[in-house]
Amino acid sequence: MKTNYVKTGLYSRYINLGFFVLMAALLLSSLVTGCKQKAVDNTPAAKIITINGDERIALHENASIEIPPNQNLTWGQIESQAMQKVFLMSVWDTDDYGIYEWRIGNENGEKLTAGYLINKSITVYAVTNYNKFNIVDNKIKLTDGKGYTGSEPKGKIIIPDGITEIEDNTKSNEGAFLDCTEIISVKFPKTITKIGNSAFWNCASLKNLDLSGCANLDAIGKEAFYFCQDLQKLDLSGCKGLTTIGKYSFYDCTNLLLCLDLSECTSFAKIEKEVFDSCSKVKLPESITTIEKWAFGYPGSPGFPPSGLPPSFCREVLIKSGPNFERIKKLVKDSGYPEDRIGEY
Repeated sequence: MKTNYVKTGLYSRYINLGFFVLMAALLLSSLVTGCKQKAVDNTPAAKIITINGDERIALHENASIEIPPNQNLTWGQIESQAMQKVFLMSVWDTDDYGIYEWRIGNENGEKLTAGYLINKSITVYAVTNYNKFNIVDNKIKLTDGKGYTGSEPKGKIIIPDGITEIEDNTKSNEGAFLDCTEIISVKFPKTITKIGNSAFWNCASLKNLDLSGCANLDAIGKEAFYFCQDLQKLDLSGCKGLTTIGKYSFYDCTNLLLCLDLSECTSFAKIEKEVFDSCSKVKLPESITTIEKWAFGYPGSPGFPPSGLPPSFCREVLIKSGPNFERIKKLVKDSGYPEDRIGEY
């Protein structure tokens, strides 16, 4: 009986040892397989260029480009392939519109240049624009009273890079984009120095003006944005070189609810007649020396036929606290603006 017990114990040990050997072999096999998988995973992947675009753009099927992992290409080498992946929607498919530039990710992303090296998967975004600006010597000039040569511009327009001026009108019924009632937004280049008289007069659907990078802008002409009643967004805080805003420039822009911040416009000295009539809030710089009558709106005229004119004052005018506050406050009051609407910042 003792011998059988010993044998049984030995058998049990052999079985346990075999089990552990088997498990070790399985573990080693798993490690080897994992290493092989990791080696496969570390193989460079192809770079996928996904194509997208703005509201005028439609995409063909398979709107992407695959760059093999062993190739390093620049945007200039594949741009023509990207162009073949997109087309203009039928309503925009005329000679008046086309692709203006390509950016990374979206319309506000980094601008793609021919030498941009593509070393990873990215989305490229086609930005379209109106093509028929009447450009002469880096200026938008008026021919037959308008600043374009094609059909009336619509939707989003971008004043091209390098443009320094939008020409003044010479007659009351002229203006670069006067009565272009289907323009929705305008983006201006850093190079712009002047926006001429009546340039966007009665652009009734205009909602957004992008002047954020226009540090060289010197003058906004009279009636430049007169009666743009849908205008909601305008940022002048970056226009540090601004010296002149002509009379009636933002007259009756009744939906301009955000504050017009002129506090950084340290060369701005004169506010002309009814410039900010019916606007919401205006923040003034300390450089102001002259404010004309009714610059911030009109008190109304109850007796004006047929039912009178209501007051059109700005909701609030803000003046920087400090040594110039009282001086500028007097200028604002003397323009006919109610004292109880004057605040400080």
